[in-house]
Amino acid sequence: MPQAKVFLFLLISCTGDDGRQFIVEVQCYRQSNLFSRCVLYASEVYAAGSRRGDMQEYDIPPVFFLCLLGGDARISDGDDPQKDGCIVREFTFREKDNGNVPDETIFCIFVELNRFRKSLDECSGGLDEWCYSLKHGSTMTEIPDRLKKKPFVQFFRACEIAMFDTDTKLLYEKDMITERDYYNTINTARKAGMSDGMERGLQQGMESGLKKGREEGMLEEQHRIARAMKAKGLSYQMIAELTGLSEDEVTEL
Repeated sequence: MPQAKVFLFLLISCTGDDGRQFIVEVQCYRQSNLFSRCVLYASEVYAAGSRRGDMQEYDIPPVFFLCLLGGDARISDGDDPQKDGCIVREFTFREKDNGNVPDETIFCIFVELNRFRKSLDECSGGLDEWCYSLKHGSTMTEIPDRLKKKPFVQFFRACEIAMFDTDTKLLYEKDMITERDYYNTINTARKAGMSDGMERGLQQGMESGLKKGREEGMLEEQHRIARAMKAKGLSYQMIAELTGLSEDEVTEL
């Protein structure tokens, strides 16, 4: 896999099928008041959930702020950077004496990857495997057999795509747009009540058009991009999926 670029800060957000809000941050270096900032972001998302028209019943989806810490990043200035053992720390609203959580509201979860020192053979479960993948993914040249599971394969492929150079990324995005247009046209025809025969004809016609377009000009460009991907160490299977070439064609380049 290609070497990872260095990001000082990265923040993404998403919504689960059940309405739960997830914020994921990658923090590579120390920052003053990191914990307070994470609480602020999470609370703003939580407050936005109260304005979704629930008639003031306060049925607000919980918010999970997941912060992945690397390098010498710490939650607070009082943290010992040499401390072992504690990799994941979770903070939420709890009753002070008995620790009970009255309701799911805001959760701030910190994963301190700088404190994770296990080898892959020493990993004992999913959490360890994810910590290992997140910490060492940028230095791997191939996916270890133990991590050849769907979530990890998807993760490593996403990392490969994120590291594409400009030309490769443009080709990838162009292919994705073409594929989405293709399926959108088929789905639109289906919703419009087109007969099975007409739908199959349309699908075959579009497939034929895509094939012709490739034969009339895309093949050489695909070969050029495939060679660049090979030079960067991408797997032949990944190159084949992204360029439309067969693995045999990729091997022969």
